[in-house]
Amino acid sequence: MMRFRRVLFVGLSLAFACIGEVYSQEADTAGYQDLPMTSSGDLTFFLDTAGFRGPQGHTREEIYVLIDAGQLKFRRENKQSVARLELSVKVVSEAGETAAEETWERTVSVEDEEDIGSSSLPFNDVIGFDLKPGMYQISLTIRDLNGKLSGTSEAAIQVHNFEGKNLTTSNILFASALEQTNREGRFAKRGWNVIPNTTRSYMVGNEIPIYFEVYNLAAVEEGADNTFIVGYSLTDTSGKVVASYPPKRLAKPGDSVVKTEQLPIGDLPGGGYDLQVEVLDRRSREVARTRRKVFLAPENMPVELTEDQKDQLRYYMDIQYVASSKERKVYNDLESQEAKMRFLRNFWKEQDPTAATPENERLIEHMQRMRHADNNYAAGRGKRGADTDKGRIYVKYGAPTDIQYNMASAQEKPFEVWTYERTGGYRFIFQDRRGAGVFELVHSTHPKEFYNPQWRMIE
Repeated sequence: MMRFRRVLFVGLSLAFACIGEVYSQEADTAGYQDLPMTSSGDLTFFLDTAGFRGPQGHTREEIYVLIDAGQLKFRRENKQSVARLELSVKVVSEAGETAAEETWERTVSVEDEEDIGSSSLPFNDVIGFDLKPGMYQISLTIRDLNGKLSGTSEAAIQVHNFEGKNLTTSNILFASALEQTNREGRFAKRGWNVIPNTTRSYMVGNEIPIYFEVYNLAAVEEGADNTFIVGYSLTDTSGKVVASYPPKRLAKPGDSVVKTEQLPIGDLPGGGYDLQVEVLDRRSREVARTRRKVFLAPENMPVELTEDQKDQLRYYMDIQYVASSKERKVYNDLESQEAKMRFLRNFWKEQDPTAATPENERLIEHMQRMRHADNNYAAGRGKRGADTDKGRIYVKYGAPTDIQYNMASAQEKPFEVWTYERTGGYRFIFQDRRGAGVFELVHSTHPKEFYNPQWRMIE
C-alpha cells in the first residue's frame, strides 16, 4: 500500500528514507530501536527524544517535535495569518501506569500569506519529564485547532540511568543550530540555545552540531592531571570506522561538563551511521562511550522522482474520474500545492471502504486501474491511455465482465462492446471511427454516459 504524505523538505524526505534501511540492524535484544519517529494520520511530523541527568533517582527525558506548519489551516488575526495547534503527550510505564501526561497549545504566525503555500514552515517544540530509568511507551498527538487534521506518533523509548559514581554521558542531542546564550527559553540548555534536529538528518558536506553532558568526572585536585579527553568517530552499519576526528584534551570545570561540537561530515556516501562519543578521564582512567544513529543525505542527491514514483503520484492526484463535479471544482480552485495535498488526503480517506485497516483498497484499485489504462489504451504521442475514452471508462468503472470484439467489414468500422454484468448490465460501445486505432465511445446504456442507439448511422 502506497501511503502518501506531504514531505516537510525536499532533501529531508530522501535522507529520512535511510532510516528504513537500518531498522533491522538497530534493534537490541529487547526489540527497542533508538530512532527518530514519524507520525500516522493526516498531519505529518517527526519526534525524537534525548535523556539527561535529572533530580535524584530520575532522568530528564526531553521530547522533540518537528512539524511543517504549512500543513495547518491559517486564519487572519491582527494583520497576520495564524495557525493554532494542540499537542498532547502521554508516557506509560512497562507496568501500564501513566508516568507523565501533558496537553498544551502553540501558535504559528506568518505576516505574508504567500509564505504559507510557497515554502516549508518548520516548527520545533520540546517538552521534558522527570522519569525513573526504564522502558516506556510514548504517544504524542498534534491537532490543528483551526482545521480538522491530526496526527499521532507512538513508540517505545528507553530512559537511561545517569546516576551512580562511574563516568558517564547523557544521550547525544543532534542539533540543527547551536548558539551560546544567557537567556531562558524553550531550547536553552546550560548556557546554550540548542535547536534540535528531530530527524537526525544532515546533508553530506555540512557539519553535525551536537550537544551532550558528561557526568562524574574525578574531582579536581591540585597537582593532579585535571584534564579529560573527548574523541568522536562515525561508523557504518557494519561497525567499520569511516570517519574519526582528532581527540581534544580539555580542562575540567568540575565534576560535570557541557560539551558542544560541530563535526564536519566530509564526502561520505549517504546512509545511516553511528556517531560515537568517547570520554577519557585522565586522572581516574575511566572511559565512557555513547553512540546514536545519524543519517546523511548526499549533497548531490537527485530531487527527481523515479518514473514509477512519478506515475504513482500522478495517479494519486488524478481524481477527475472518481470525484464528483463539486469535489473537482473545490480541488481545482485550490491555489497551493499544500492545500491540494490536504484535500487529497481527506478525499482518499473518505473513499476507503475499510477505514479500520491500514490499507485503502479504493486507492489501491484506482492506481491499478490507472496503470492498466496507461499501459493498454494509449493513443499515440502526447495522450495517455487514461485520457482516452476506453481508459476513462476503465478507470471509472473498472474491468468489464465481457468484451465483444468486432473486426472491420465493408459495412462498418471495427468496434468493441464492453458489458458490466455486475453493475446493472450496462454496455459501452467503442468504435475506431477514424481508422487510426483509437476507439471512441459512441454509445452507452449507462445513464451518466453518452447515449446514442443510432451509433451505426454515424459516418
